[in-house]
Amino acid sequence: MPSSPVSSPRDPRVDLLRGLSLLSIFVDHIPKNVLADYTLHNFGFSDAAELFVLLAGFSATHAYNSVFERHGLAVGLRRVFRRCLHIYGVQVLLLLCTLVIVGWAERAIGFQSVVIGPMLRDGWKGALRGVSLRALPAYLDILPLYILLLAAFPLVRFGLARSVPGTLAASALLWGLANLFRWNLPNVVDRADAAHWYFDPFTWQLLFVLGSALAIAVRRGFRLMRAPPPALLLLCWAYALGCLLVLDAWHLWPQPLPGDFYATSPIIGILGNEPKTYVSPWRLADVLAQVYIVLTAPRMLAVARSAALRPVLACGRNSLAVFSLGCVLALAGRLIFRAAGVTVATQLLVNIVGLGALLAAGLALDARRAARAARAPAGLTPDAVRPAG
Repeated sequence: MPSSPVSSPRDPRVDLLRGLSLLSIFVDHIPKNVLADYTLHNFGFSDAAELFVLLAGFSATHAYNSVFERHGLAVGLRRVFRRCLHIYGVQVLLLLCTLVIVGWAERAIGFQSVVIGPMLRDGWKGALRGVSLRALPAYLDILPLYILLLAAFPLVRFGLARSVPGTLAASALLWGLANLFRWNLPNVVDRADAAHWYFDPFTWQLLFVLGSALAIAVRRGFRLMRAPPPALLLLCWAYALGCLLVLDAWHLWPQPLPGDFYATSPIIGILGNEPKTYVSPWRLADVLAQVYIVLTAPRMLAVARSAALRPVLACGRNSLAVFSLGCVLALAGRLIFRAAGVTVATQLLVNIVGLGALLAAGLALDARRAARAARAPAGLTPDAVRPAG
């Protein structure tokens, strides 16, 4: 890789997409939430999770590539290791908070949790499984994937520095073999149920590597990113719109355009779009088409820089903190729906308070980041003071 400039400006379009994915994840993590009818999974085969992981690879390259270049391998490895420990600490804290809150709610409200109940009933053994990442309950299973992918980033960077096509081919081969042989890691939330990671790291790594390669293409100024071929853009638009039409999330038309295309399409019946665990080629193509359209559109750059979207961009720039707050608020939303019912009042309460808190947190963290940058020694950029996300 060529040497990077000392200050590599962030692309606001990336932060906008990350912010939208985080807000989508919060809404989608609350079953029966009316806003879930309008989140990203309604507009294509992929959803916020694919977008989040793809942009995690992009942002990791943005945040750490220059560290390896300017300070060497040892410093780069230390930075990545510290970040992995930080994310692991957040995962443990979220897990323990969830166990405590759900345990209290079971006693106070009188219900039994299906998602995390088996771990609660196992006491300290269940908590230990969660802390050791042997048990990943639903809604708390994406950060462990992020830890593994970020830990592998130095290896990904090494490969991309020598051959971008070769590294992408190796990543795609691993994805294909994991799909074929169903390679995965065990997930022992319930000792009586032999489950696996919902986000299989052997397949989801391809999204992370693609994001890293995309960041390199942007940094190197590849013509494919600076001046996208009209035919390629047309293909991306056609595929993205085709996904929207075939998905028919709002059931706007009857068959033969299948609303439940997973079961009725003979082609997809062969390759499969489900389970989400193994990231079908249809999902890959969809998220890549969407991201390519956004990152090559000058008008989207102007849109992302608009003042109205500043809170969303702030969420994208502080993704770990905003995601963590979103997990807690989504848990509170699920409990409110369980205790008080799904009504107009509870919908308004959960969504206005939840989304408002996430946007406010993003702005507050942005202000804190700016204050740190102002106090930083000359020559250090905000990203050097604190890693992105």
